[in-house]
Amino acid sequence: MRTPHQTSPLGRLREIAVGLLSLLVLLAATFGLPVLLYVVTKGLLPHHTPTTDGVRDLFTKKDNGSTLLGALALVAWLGWAAFALSVLIEVPARLSGRAAIRLPGLGWSQKAATGLLSGIALLIAAGPSLTAAQSAVPHLAPSVVATATTQPTTMTTTAHRTDTGHGSGAHTTTYVVQPGDSLWQIAEDHLGNGNQYSAIAQLNAGRVMPDGSVFHAETFLQPGWTLLVPTAPAAATAPTVPTATAHGALHDTPENLHVVKPGESLSAIAAHDYGDANQWPKIFAANEGAEQNGGRFTDPNLIFPGEKLKIPHLAAPPATPNPGADTHHGPVTPPTDPGHDQHDESAAVAGVAAALHVPERSDVPAALPFQPPTPQGPVAPLQHPGPANPTPVPAPAATASDHNETGMLISFGISGVSAATLLILLAQRRREQQNRRRVGERIAMPAGPAAELERQVRAGADPAGRDFLDRVLRTLAKHSADTGRLIPEVSAAILRAEGVELRLSHPCPPIAPFAAIDDLSWWCSKDQAKLLPRKAAAGQPVPYPALVMMARTDGGEPVLLDLEHYGVVQLGGDQQQAAAAVRSLGVELPWSDYVSVAPAGLALEPALARNPPRHDPPEQVLPALEQWAQAVSSALPEDAGPGTDALRAARIGQSGPGATEPRVLLGTGGWVTPENAERLHTITEQRPRPAAAAVITVDDGVPAAGHRLTLDAAGNTLLHDLNLSVTMQRVDVEQHRRLLSIMSPTSLPSLVEPEWQFSLEEFNRTSAMQPALDRITEPEAAPEAVWIKTLGTLEISGAVTVSDPKLIETAAYIALHPGTGSAALSTDLGITGQAAGTRLAQLRDAFGLDAQGRELLPFAPDGRISFTALVGCDWSGFEQYRRNGRFAEALALVRGAPFADAWPGRYAWAEPYRQAMVSTVIDVAHTLAQAYLSDHEFPSARLAVGRGLLAAPFSELLYRDLMLLVAGQARPDRDEELTALFATFNEVCDEYGVEPAPETVKVMQQLNGMIRVRRPMPGLRTVS
Repeated sequence: MRTPHQTSPLGRLREIAVGLLSLLVLLAATFGLPVLLYVVTKGLLPHHTPTTDGVRDLFTKKDNGSTLLGALALVAWLGWAAFALSVLIEVPARLSGRAAIRLPGLGWSQKAATGLLSGIALLIAAGPSLTAAQSAVPHLAPSVVATATTQPTTMTTTAHRTDTGHGSGAHTTTYVVQPGDSLWQIAEDHLGNGNQYSAIAQLNAGRVMPDGSVFHAETFLQPGWTLLVPTAPAAATAPTVPTATAHGALHDTPENLHVVKPGESLSAIAAHDYGDANQWPKIFAANEGAEQNGGRFTDPNLIFPGEKLKIPHLAAPPATPNPGADTHHGPVTPPTDPGHDQHDESAAVAGVAAALHVPERSDVPAALPFQPPTPQGPVAPLQHPGPANPTPVPAPAATASDHNETGMLISFGISGVSAATLLILLAQRRREQQNRRRVGERIAMPAGPAAELERQVRAGADPAGRDFLDRVLRTLAKHSADTGRLIPEVSAAILRAEGVELRLSHPCPPIAPFAAIDDLSWWCSKDQAKLLPRKAAAGQPVPYPALVMMARTDGGEPVLLDLEHYGVVQLGGDQQQAAAAVRSLGVELPWSDYVSVAPAGLALEPALARNPPRHDPPEQVLPALEQWAQAVSSALPEDAGPGTDALRAARIGQSGPGATEPRVLLGTGGWVTPENAERLHTITEQRPRPAAAAVITVDDGVPAAGHRLTLDAAGNTLLHDLNLSVTMQRVDVEQHRRLLSIMSPTSLPSLVEPEWQFSLEEFNRTSAMQPALDRITEPEAAPEAVWIKTLGTLEISGAVTVSDPKLIETAAYIALHPGTGSAALSTDLGITGQAAGTRLAQLRDAFGLDAQGRELLPFAPDGRISFTALVGCDWSGFEQYRRNGRFAEALALVRGAPFADAWPGRYAWAEPYRQAMVSTVIDVAHTLAQAYLSDHEFPSARLAVGRGLLAAPFSELLYRDLMLLVAGQARPDRDEELTALFATFNEVCDEYGVEPAPETVKVMQQLNGMIRVRRPMPGLRTVS
């Protein structure tokens, strides 16, 4: 079975055929055509310089046809000369990786030359693949995992992003293209096999590059482009029951090589490749004594960037088929350099742009209720430090975080998994805020105690656990559909540190990715599961949408109960604890896209809901539920089997739209009567079983019906059918209010950023002196300078390198809070004062001394912690450039999304900075692009928009800029590029959960009317 991105032999032959044909046509047109023209036209063209009499005779004497034939011959020779000149221009540019210059009048010939050279590129890329004798699917070797810096050869891990992004594998990296690169070479260098070039091409199809171009596989790569590169192994492994040796048994392949990146340690490599930092001795043992930097590898604390280490692999269980599916984007024609301005359509584009301007609002608050985070104290120097003989610093192994662990119940009454779900909703709301605000405004954020509460939620969240559970269940749904085996009815899922345990209601043979523990329990291990890529998993149905977090074990492990299985869950015993447990579901269930919530005797806050809960009057809640349950039950097949078989079959087969989305009633207080409890039981016991469930509080006067739990004064209870003692997840009234204080600012109006107007005035004053983005070079830095980078992946570069994530976070915090005290540092980082002191000592040792023998992180008697002036921060530099109106130089510091690879549970303090960075980068990129456009500097405008989209890939404002920019250029491929750009924007909206604003839809509709191609616009949005 072919892996998702593996090019088939037929595909390779097709590429070689296209390449050979392109080569033959190029040779024939360049060398064969002039020979043919010479033979045909040698008697038609004059053999001497025309005289005055000859020219006069041309217009006075009768022509026998020779003049016309001579003119045609001359045109043919001029056409060949134009094509030959285009080839001479294109070939050196392609070989060097630069964009070819565009000459007026040669657009047709340069486009033809570009097309032929692109075909030859397919021959170069696909040809070597046929020489590699392969009897099986090649295994992807571990790729280089380095961080993206301004150097062109660096890469950065993106596996920890919640994006997931465009990746079709479980993990991806980013690679910055350097001159002369090709997809084949990148695949060979970083995937271990050039045959995998198509995986990179498909992964990046339709992505907007930093210069504003849209990636297309047949286009030569341009230096500075940022490509996604897959890193997940192609070999699949079967799930196993957890054992003491589960970690590290990931592969059954031979040893692979890992190229050390700056700042890595053996423990960090082990954590990446094995999932366990404590496995570093295996790597050391496999490489001990090898040649290293002119000596021998004998010290595990000393490794050098560029060094190649063997990564030993352990035996794995038999492989199972890869459940992933190809994700293919159609070819997208990339942009080329701009030609002349259009006269007939530029006015139309300008009209669309002018329509976007709206009157200034008059309801702007006079003062900010909070101050956005700005650096305090002296601003870091603008000297951008570069590598100057960096000295590696041995770092301790990446061990367990100081922060809260998976499954702990944080102070809000919700678990880490539930907190991760809340943060996903919060992130979506803030993206909507960013798109709603105007240039020069900042989104409203929690302040005071609410900001501290959000920090605690972020520190206790477990996004990795939530993501793992979601992908496991969607992968199960995919295997169920592929094999025709119905997924079992489950009662619960327990999210353990090593994986997820699924409790079944009836015995069932396991379905991948699960293995059987016993007749009623399945297991899926985190370190051995072969799961669908995130993007492919998102296209699968959720098999158990009513599986909801309700409790935790004595060990703090989250326990999720499937409400569809239980039907009615009655919570008795301590009524205060029972009501708090129901309220926790009122907080969590509305976060789901797939569950409708009907409250009865319980008020649900819309601000905490992704989808608004139902608002039926109390006396109508049950009749409405009965009517709905009867309707959906009649839509399900009656002969599907017992229990929820019909419901699960329809859900996996996606054959019952509207009938498989659960509706859960949450009832408390006086609404719950014996009669209502009995009616609920009747509803959930219909045949076929509808997707209905209820969780209600009951007292001793309500007869037991369904599944009854008795809570004590501490919220503890026994799940009898699971033989599991648990503590229920509970949210009391005060905890509910605290959660609301975090979410409610997302509905507030945006606030004016006080310094923006001053920055804009400075920019307008110096706009004529703004350099083009592609001409900005890094200023020279002192050899001992250090640069802390937050505008992209988190790095410390320059005179020292630091690999310990905890120390990198501490350094970033100090750089953004110069003069902070140890108490504030320990509080914001969520560690004890003693741990903070230890980190500062380690960081002081790591940074060391400058050339004059002074500490870069000096000890201050007054307790104020600051770096010296030799330690800079890219955000401080960005802000200083921005305040001085030097927008182009500020934007050149942007490498990606702020804090792009922050570890889950870390950087909880950084959210206000992240939002301020996103807002400011968007505004700077938009303003700079508009200035470039007014001067018809289209390449620089593209670069400005592209840099902004690196930091905020969901920004509607920047996509509107890019649409208007593309539409305003007279280019042969403009219509195709605009079509591809619309499709890419629609994909971004779906990926980030963004609903386009009416003005964006209006721009797309008006620009669509300008497109001359006779095909419909893919997925053109409409205003709802």
